[in-house]
Order: sequence, then C-alpha cells, then structure tokens
Amino acid sequence: WSTTLKLCAKCDIAWFHPSLTLLNCPSYIMVTIKCSHDDRNLNLMYWYQQKTGSTVMRLISYGYATSDPTYEEGFNHRFKMNRQKTEEGDLTIYEVLPSDSAVYYCAASLHCVSD
Repeated sequence: WSTTLKLCAKCDIAWFHPSLTLLNCPSYIMVTIKCSHDDRNLNLMYWYQQKTGSTVMRLISYGYATSDPTYEEGFNHRFKMNRQKTEEGDLTIYEVLPSDSAVYYCAASLHCVSD
C-alpha cells in the first residue's frame, strides 16, 4: 500500500481588512473580531492566537465557508468561528478572560485536492 498526496499551491497576494487592533474589555463579556479579504479563491480561513511576549502562534480554528469549522484542543468551548462567505469571517470569544489577552490573526488559503 502506498499513499500519494498531491497538493496544489497558489502564491498570490490578498488584502486583509481586520476589524480592530486593540480591545480592552471587562471579563465575562463576548467579543467578536471580524476579518475579510478580497480573493474569493481563498476558500479556507484560519484564526491564530499569539500571546504577548511569545513567538508562538497557536491555531484556534480553520474552516470553509460551506462547512462547520474545526477547532484545536483548548479552543472548542468559548471560541466560535463563523464564515459569512468565502471572503468574510469572524471569531467570537465568549466569557472573555484575562488569559485571552493576545494578538489574534486571521489568514486564508486556497485548498484543493486532486487525484
């Protein structure tokens, strides 16, 4: 048995439009961070978290506009990713805690599977 994985890649520039850069909010409220870009071919969106002073960016979730997102361990209870369409999405954090303080990034890529 052997498995062959074929990948396709696209190197292009897409312009991202974050909704905000800084939030200072009390604990236990809900925060929604919006993200949009201008390339409808980038069908997969990702959300990352980078804590202050750390070089590590943790993947929170990823998903397509047409299906439920996938969450990484530790982010599947209070974090919710929504995709309005291919070029738009948001990340909502419920019951915000001081430990949620971080920089949040969104990214998008083209994902395709070929035979």
